[in-house]
Amino acid sequence: MIQSVRFEAAALDGWEVIVLSWDLLNTTYEKKGLVLALGAGVSKCSDIPGWEELLARLVAKCLPEGNEDKYNDLRRHGLSLEIIASIVEEHCQDRDAFVERVRDALYQDYPYYKIPITKSNRRRIAGYIRKNNQTLRAVGSLCVIRNPGKTSCRRNPHIHAIVSLNLDALLQVYIKNRYDKYITRTVERATAETHPERDQINVYHMHGYLVTGKNIGDKGTEAADSVVLTEQDYFDFINNPNSLYNYTFLYLLREFNILFIGLSMFDENIRRMLHYSKKERLDSLKHKELSKSEQSRIARRHFAILRRSGNDFADQSLEESLDPLGTHVLWIDDHAEIPAKLGEMYRTTGEDWDKVY
Repeated sequence: MIQSVRFEAAALDGWEVIVLSWDLLNTTYEKKGLVLALGAGVSKCSDIPGWEELLARLVAKCLPEGNEDKYNDLRRHGLSLEIIASIVEEHCQDRDAFVERVRDALYQDYPYYKIPITKSNRRRIAGYIRKNNQTLRAVGSLCVIRNPGKTSCRRNPHIHAIVSLNLDALLQVYIKNRYDKYITRTVERATAETHPERDQINVYHMHGYLVTGKNIGDKGTEAADSVVLTEQDYFDFINNPNSLYNYTFLYLLREFNILFIGLSMFDENIRRMLHYSKKERLDSLKHKELSKSEQSRIARRHFAILRRSGNDFADQSLEESLDPLGTHVLWIDDHAEIPAKLGEMYRTTGEDWDKVY
């Protein structure tokens, strides 16, 4: 969004600002492509809990019985989610036992948690997500395009990579079972490669991931060892310059335009990375003969879809806080708007959204 337009449109209730932001996203997708950064909101309607609910479940399952309000007591006393996770781990036999408790709490309401995926049920599993989770369905559809004149699909070249902040792997499960092809490829090591010529999109799970079905506990098919949940996990996570987060995520922020979906944008670690990314971008523009406002406009290159809270002052303040972090806010009133918005963006390249959605 051009800064001068922002101020000119402010007197018109912000509607023009919203339109311009979505139009800018569509143009960016068409001309440059995007990296998707996905949060808990993408998996929520598949009966997967957010971080708060996940920790509340773990506290209830793992801490001694007696106080039914244990989790809320810990939160009221100022303990962070990471500290609470550390406390829970201390009440487990070992790290493996803790991870299995996390898996059980994560997938306890997901109906296909322990059911192996087979040829006979894969359509049913994909159908469950198609029916119940329109956001995840839309994100999955965004990753594919139909081959001309055929029912088969290939990767969407306008999606360069996917960054997942979630522990679940439902997006990969959905895409494989919906389109009958491995469109995505999970990468567990820090890398700066996107391989646009390869017919798979790299998926980076920043906090590790836990699988369902027949591969539960199979260290060859999941990143259970790299689950980041406790305070100690975060200490190591942030302090490692060669981690997926510090190396790959910062690379993607620097080289591509990111679209955040299903995130509140309150996370301090994400905001820190956005700050570093914009600072790098501004430093690279210093030698060019551009005004500061023009440099700032160019450095504002990422997008976040956020739902209005109903408090105009809070929403405006959040938007103002993301502006110096190089991020445009794309406001919606309901998450049900996301599929239509992504479909409109998808169509800018001439592809048929209805054929993949």
